[in-house]
Amino acid sequence: MLYSRKVHVNMPQAENIEKLKTNSPAEKTNSSAQEPNSSAEKKNSSVLKSKPSAIYVSIVMPAYNSAVTISESICSVLAQTYPYWELIVIDDASKDDTIKKVTAFQDDRIRILKQPTNQGVAAARNLGVQEARYDWIAFLDSDDLWTKDKLEKQIQQMITLERNLSLQQPSDILSNAYSNDSSFHKTPCGGNMQRPSLYYTGSAFIDAAGHPLSYILHVPSQMTAKEILKQNLVSCSSVLVRRDIMLRHPMPIDRRKPLHEDFATWIGILRAEGLAAGLDEPLLIYRLQKKSKSSNKGKAAMMHWNAMRVNQIPLLTALISMIFYMERGVRKYAKIRRK
Repeated sequence: MLYSRKVHVNMPQAENIEKLKTNSPAEKTNSSAQEPNSSAEKKNSSVLKSKPSAIYVSIVMPAYNSAVTISESICSVLAQTYPYWELIVIDDASKDDTIKKVTAFQDDRIRILKQPTNQGVAAARNLGVQEARYDWIAFLDSDDLWTKDKLEKQIQQMITLERNLSLQQPSDILSNAYSNDSSFHKTPCGGNMQRPSLYYTGSAFIDAAGHPLSYILHVPSQMTAKEILKQNLVSCSSVLVRRDIMLRHPMPIDRRKPLHEDFATWIGILRAEGLAAGLDEPLLIYRLQKKSKSSNKGKAAMMHWNAMRVNQIPLLTALISMIFYMERGVRKYAKIRRK
């Protein structure tokens, strides 16, 4: 069920941006940005001192003409209480000062990949996944924000679920979290429980100018392929997912039929890999842009439909899904407008 309540969400303050640009915890280098790796040796090198038991995360941030918002988005990454990450910014042939804004940050965990031509957000995310150094992927759009404990809470959720689902000793959980095995685990009672294919969180909202709205998107503790067709509650900028899964399920690119590429991807993953695990806390701060794809309701509905059809969802199932989508979407945005 979706409902709203007033909560306090910690957001990066504008006055702290300059401080975060120059006071990062990582070791400094002479360059804060890189071209795409030219060799396997470069790709496999670590920019951080290794901590064997840590789970490292590659954060993929596509950007196109994002100069107005991207600094604040990067600051929300730098403010994370969980330090074991790299940030890959994929510039999709921006025409503004996006690259200049990114290179202003003095942190060697930040890399820039430059697309020679504008290829769209799906292609940008796919490139980021391909170039990622680590086994876990988190997505963050260049106008969205994270609360400072977003990664820490999701990593802890993942470890806890691994511990509950596995017969292994807790000391083995961290090392095996990197495993590509997405099989079922037997429980102590002899039953089978499934390892989540991806993790997602609830969301808070801000307007285009960054003013907080009181509406909160609440999410269930798990999401199946059947349930996501009724309403997509998996916000892309909240997702934490294994890299091997994203390599098996790259975001679809179809310029003839515009679609919600992230929604299409989650459908494919949940159908093939298993359920998603939700954390019902507003750890994502989603920016509502007036000219976003979702702001045009007619276009958004068509993109929702195309996302199902690209996954070959049966026609009757897709039609029923559209009824749920429209009814729940109207209720959701009516609540947002009232705030």
